[in-house]
Amino acid sequence: MITLKKEALVFSVQQAINNKFSNWVLFRNGTYIVFDPKNIANKNELRYLATMQIDKQTKVLQRIFTFCNAEVFPHKELNGWVVPCSISNGIFTFVHLSEFDEEDPSELAISVLSRYKNQDDFEHGEIIHVQAAGLVAAR
Repeated sequence: MITLKKEALVFSVQQAINNKFSNWVLFRNGTYIVFDPKNIANKNELRYLATMQIDKQTKVLQRIFTFCNAEVFPHKELNGWVVPCSISNGIFTFVHLSEFDEEDPSELAISVLSRYKNQDDFEHGEIIHVQAAGLVAAR
């Protein structure tokens, strides 16, 4: 699996979010969590909330052996897809076409890769970017 460089991944997620959310946290493999701006005091709190959300989802994933996401949203201008996490609202994964060997992967393949990326991000929790109500903080 080829992964996007950090800058390309941050740009792709920013474009996919399209200013709909002002508070979000991006993890190494493309999993990102969006938050309600009314509940966030600063970027450190946002980072903490994202880590707590990931810890919570890791425990849920450990009980689920197989699942695929029901929805895959294409973003043709970004050459990728946004896949909502099927076990929690507000968690998404960006998957880029370059991560596949084939030029037209199936929705199942996209969903499976998204789940793999979620699981890795949930286990390692490496934050690479924090966007907090107009303040940007890279790790």
